[in-house]
Amino acid sequence: MFTLNNDQILVIIYCCVVTIVIEGVVAMTIKAVKLWDTQLISIEKLLLATICCNILTNPILNLYIQKCIEYQVAYFITYIAYIILFLELLIVVVEAFILRYFIKNSYRQAFIISLTLNLSSWFGGKMLLSL
Repeated sequence: MFTLNNDQILVIIYCCVVTIVIEGVVAMTIKAVKLWDTQLISIEKLLLATICCNILTNPILNLYIQKCIEYQVAYFITYIAYIILFLELLIVVVEAFILRYFIKNSYRQAFIISLTLNLSSWFGGKMLLSL
């Protein structure tokens, strides 16, 4: 049976909140310095889009990672890394579609914003883990 203990739930929530904060700051920076064409969207709408994207996608990836840790799939670490990379790329594509809906610009632009936000949260997470 598929179950989560309290620690796993807290880790998933923590990762989601940290990701939303990091990507929210980067989204506000993108808007503030007018990178790409985000003039058509308010900062509130861009933040709402970022939050929606992360609530939908972040727990899935973190749940997968938690289950890999739980089942001690360390023998296949390279294999897992490829799956996580694939899931991350899939998440960028899905988030780009969601952002496209919010920003009403080209899919290419939404994809670049999604990729930028996800790279920033990945690097931010790596920095936090190294503390």
